[in-house]
Amino acid sequence: YAKEGVALKVHTKEEIKEAITKALFDEPTSKVLYKNRLRFIERYAHVLDGNASRRAVESIEDLIKQRSVL
Repeated sequence: YAKEGVALKVHTKEEIKEAITKALFDEPTSKVLYKNRLRFIERYAHVLDGNASRRAVESIEDLIKQRSVL
């Protein structure tokens, strides 16, 4: 997640408190993390609307239709 910019990377337990404080209370950091989270969700989760199963079924049905035409 840190690589994608949606979380702050820490290497030691001493860095945890600083990272949490920065993520929660440092406005520029929290804005960047928020923006990156939105981009991350769009890239990897597409849409969070509860219709993922429906879209998966539609995609499978489309593939079946394409194969039966061939």
